[in-house]
Amino acid sequence: MNINNMMKKILMLGCLFWGSCFLSPMAQAANYGCTSTPDIPGVATLTSTAVSTSLPVGSVIPGTERSFSFSGNCAAISTIPQGIAIITCYYGVGGEVSGMPGVYDTGVSGVGITLINSAGQRVVGAGPGCDTRGTPLGYISNTSGKTFSVSMTLALVKTAANIVPGTLHRSQTIFGIGMYNTGYGLGSNADSSVSYSGDVTYKSITCSVGSGDGIVPVPLGNVPAAQFSGINTTAGAQPFNIPVTCNDRVNVSMSMSAPGYISVPNGVIALTPAGNNAGGVGVQILYNGNPVAFNQFFAVGTVANTGATLSIPFVAQYFQYAISISPGTANAMATATLEYQ
Repeated sequence: MNINNMMKKILMLGCLFWGSCFLSPMAQAANYGCTSTPDIPGVATLTSTAVSTSLPVGSVIPGTERSFSFSGNCAAISTIPQGIAIITCYYGVGGEVSGMPGVYDTGVSGVGITLINSAGQRVVGAGPGCDTRGTPLGYISNTSGKTFSVSMTLALVKTAANIVPGTLHRSQTIFGIGMYNTGYGLGSNADSSVSYSGDVTYKSITCSVGSGDGIVPVPLGNVPAAQFSGINTTAGAQPFNIPVTCNDRVNVSMSMSAPGYISVPNGVIALTPAGNNAGGVGVQILYNGNPVAFNQFFAVGTVANTGATLSIPFVAQYFQYAISISPGTANAMATATLEYQ
C-alpha cells in the first residue's frame, strides 16, 4: 500500500514504579479569625500504602499526594498587614532527612514527608520560629479586603532503599500555616494546619511490569486515512494489556500522563513531534471502554497472590480532532505510574 496514504504508529507506554513565624507547637495558632473556604484545618485521607522496592530513593511515593486549596480573607483583623507572606512550617518531631531539603523524618524507616507549594517547591523549615518566606504559599492581597488564595500538596517521600513496615501517626504529618510574624493562623480555628488523617500503615513490595524493562510497545500498524470520516472518529483500535507481577497480594491503582494532550476529556494524547507527522490526529487511550482520566489515580485491580500477574486491559486507537487530516508518521508515548495499597 502507498505509504503516502497511510499512517503508521507505535505507542510506547513506559510504566514507572516506579519563616520567623509565630505559630506555636502542634500547629495551634496563637490567634485566629480569618475566614477560609474550605475551612482550615485540612485533613486528607490516607490509610495504607505499599512502596515499590524499585522506586528511586528521593521520589514521591505514588498515590500519597494530597492537594489542598484555601481562599478567603483576613479583613477583620487589623494587625494583619496587606501583602504579608503566608507561610508553612513542619510541626512533627522528626528532623530533616540528610541530603533531602524539605523532607522530614516520619518515624517510619525509609519514609519522609514533604509539603510542596503551588510553584512546585518543597518548603524547607520546621518548628516554631521557622521562616519559609523563600518558599511561600502565597500572600495576603494588597487591598483592604486582605484576600488570599493558596494551594499546596502534601506527599510522602521514599528516603531509603529499604522501608521497614510500620505505622505513621497523624501527629508526624502536620504542617502549620499562618501569616509571617503576626501570630495568626490562616483560618478561623486554632488548628491552622494540613495533615493526613488517622495512621498510615506501610509495607514494602516488589513488582515488575511487562518483560521487566517497563516498556509496553503497542503497534497500531498501517491505517488508511480514508477510514476516518470526520472530527471525533477513530480508526485502528488495538487492545493491549499492561501486566503487573508482584511478590505479595496488593491492590493496584494507576495514573497515566503524556508529554502532550489533544483532548484530556476524550483521553487523546498528542503525537511525538517529528518532521513527517500525520496531521489532525492523536492517539486515544481507553480503559474499560472509557477515555483514560489523565493525571489522576484510578483503581485497576488486585494482584491476588504472591507471584501472580494482574493484566490491565487498555485500547489504543487513532482519533481525528481536526476537520481535515494528512498522512504521515503517528508515534506517541504515555507514562503509567502505579500505586500499591
